[in-house]
Amino acid sequence: MAAAADGHSNGNGGPGGGRVRIQQLQLENFKSYKGKQTIGPLYDFTAIIGPNGAGKSNDLMDAICFVLGVRSSQLRGSRLRYLVYALDDSDREADGRTASVRLVLRTGAGADELLHLARAITGGDGRSEYSIDGRVVG
Repeated sequence: MAAAADGHSNGNGGPGGGRVRIQQLQLENFKSYKGKQTIGPLYDFTAIIGPNGAGKSNDLMDAICFVLGVRSSQLRGSRLRYLVYALDDSDREADGRTASVRLVLRTGAGADELLHLARAITGGDGRSEYSIDGRVVG
């Protein structure tokens, strides 16, 4: 596939850059997703089905934004604790609850061309931890 005349990618993986695709999304106790949930592998056409209000669009988009570093106040939750799955309000206030999101990105055609991004809420103190390919970063 060829690059656009200005040297930028045409979005087809040619010279000048390529597409990065979401391969898989792994959620653990994030918003409406209780326990460990894996979405994917994702293909060129993927349908996510479920009842209205089950968190198909908002919660999945919030998970992607969360793992990419968007602040909790921009994710329909004023604090990180509100992003952790809770059965009810008393559960939401309990300390020590954790949640995590892992995003696997396909950066090329090869099986080893994957990038693993993760962010975890580490407890009730409002902290989160980021990692790239399993290594904790700033």
